[in-house]
Amino acid sequence: MKKAKRLMVFVLAFLVVVGLGACGQKADTTASSSSTTASTTAAVKATVIIQEDGKESDKQEVALAKDTSLFDAMSENFDIKDDNGFITSIDGKEQDKAANKYWTFTINDEQVNVGAKDVTVADGDKIIFNLAGF
Repeated sequence: MKKAKRLMVFVLAFLVVVGLGACGQKADTTASSSSTTASTTAAVKATVIIQEDGKESDKQEVALAKDTSLFDAMSENFDIKDDNGFITSIDGKEQDKAANKYWTFTINDEQVNVGAKDVTVADGDKIIFNLAGF
């Protein structure tokens, strides 16, 4: 009788351990699927180059979520100030109205004439911000 009770306790303990192990595996699977979702969300990579008068001062490869605006991308990776979506300062380098110097930007060598809030970053974009006089 004692052997039967010990066997029963052993079997129950075994089932509990196996059951907990299965729960742990399921939790790990859920965690890996969440990280997979996060990695597909951050599927856009772009290069941002900061210049002053055409001379490069900073260059960063940025990873972003799909459909991120250029303004949000810049906010996440640089210290910026803006005026209604038009960037007026990047990392402390400000536009100078007296010297007629303003921030402009190109995407893939194409001049962009709207604010950074109105542009969505695409995978592989090369974005150049240039502080220059006119």
